[in-house]
Amino acid sequence: MTRRILWAIVGVTCFAVVALAVPLGVVIDREFEGQALLRLERAAILAERDVPVGWRPGDPLVLGTPLRGTSFGVYDLGARLVSGTGPAQGDDAVRDALDDWVGERETSSSYVIAVPIAEGGSVVAVLRAEQALAVTDRRIRFAWASMAVLAAVIVGASIVLGRRLARRIAVPIESLHDRVSQLGADAPLVALPRSGMAELDDLATALEDASRRVTESVVRERQFSGEVSHQLRTPLTGLRLVLDAERAAPRPDRLAVLDEATASLDRLEQTVDQLLALGRRRPVDRNRLDMADVLGGVRRRWLPAFAERARTLDVDVDAASRVSAVVSLAAIDNVLDVVIDNALKHGAGRVRVTAAAIAGGVAVRVADEGSIELDATGLSDALDERDGDAGRSGSTRIGLRFARRLLRAEGGELVCTSRAPMEISVILPEV
Repeated sequence: MTRRILWAIVGVTCFAVVALAVPLGVVIDREFEGQALLRLERAAILAERDVPVGWRPGDPLVLGTPLRGTSFGVYDLGARLVSGTGPAQGDDAVRDALDDWVGERETSSSYVIAVPIAEGGSVVAVLRAEQALAVTDRRIRFAWASMAVLAAVIVGASIVLGRRLARRIAVPIESLHDRVSQLGADAPLVALPRSGMAELDDLATALEDASRRVTESVVRERQFSGEVSHQLRTPLTGLRLVLDAERAAPRPDRLAVLDEATASLDRLEQTVDQLLALGRRRPVDRNRLDMADVLGGVRRRWLPAFAERARTLDVDVDAASRVSAVVSLAAIDNVLDVVIDNALKHGAGRVRVTAAAIAGGVAVRVADEGSIELDATGLSDALDERDGDAGRSGSTRIGLRFARRLLRAEGGELVCTSRAPMEISVILPEV
């Protein structure tokens, strides 16, 4: 990249130099030619003043010293050379001067100026001045050589400055390229280097933000995959229990089992929608729910599972009838299912579920007769210990972590309020 930037800078500089030098060279050429004619005309006029008054062709005449490369000649009224240097017969410039004009011509080898020598208002002779083109050509070549040297200096300076600028641009871009190759990795990009160039620094900031968003999206998708596999087990298990119970002891009312199966499928659909909303951070509908209805649904869903394991589930629905909270039904159902499933599989004895109003909200407590014997530094760590102890297979760890994330999205919290006996509280905001 450095070489490409350098060649681009040098190429643009060379193009600019050529684009300026060519017309400038033409202007200099014409300017030098014009100056040569003016100098020659001035020299001829000064020499004409050296002609004494009353001079006639054939009289002795001494003219001033001409410029280098310049010669003078005097012609009579017949355009014949009578003094000095020049062609024996006068040319067009001499004939123009005989007509009382300043004659000006350019031959293949010289510039020619002819001025009339007048006396008493009449032309008595003509002074012809001639200068070789080589004199002006040397000046033009010197000017062109100076321009070439200046152009070489400019191009050389562009190479030196171009290298520095190319490195300044290329190094941070290459560094960005190396760092951006980590985009989408498990960890977000570290802070990208800043070059001091506003555009590149803005690009680095945008890439850092994009990396964080991509990483968060990847993490959410991975969490979503694990949470889906865990959370779908509960409604699927409930549906299996309904079907197994019906197969073992068919009921006369066939619609009852269909209603229960439909309810399990509805719950499965709610679980999927809630997981999608959480994983993609979509807004969910929240309503004020009567906690008695919520706990009633918990009892209906979990009594068969507890009966199968010969465990007791005590849900205090009556006490919950005086308590309500603004929360998503799917969210609170999923959270309570995770906590109760944890108590069923990893707790002991009877499991009791109660709901009560607390300052600023509602607390739904799930308690069992088990305990945590690990050396925790505080009750807030007990939930993580229970999670880790019960999660040797990884499933409960995912479930409790998901429940906590789900509650926090609802403005609530999942905390451990007791270790012996074990009690986990689901805290919901009042509004």
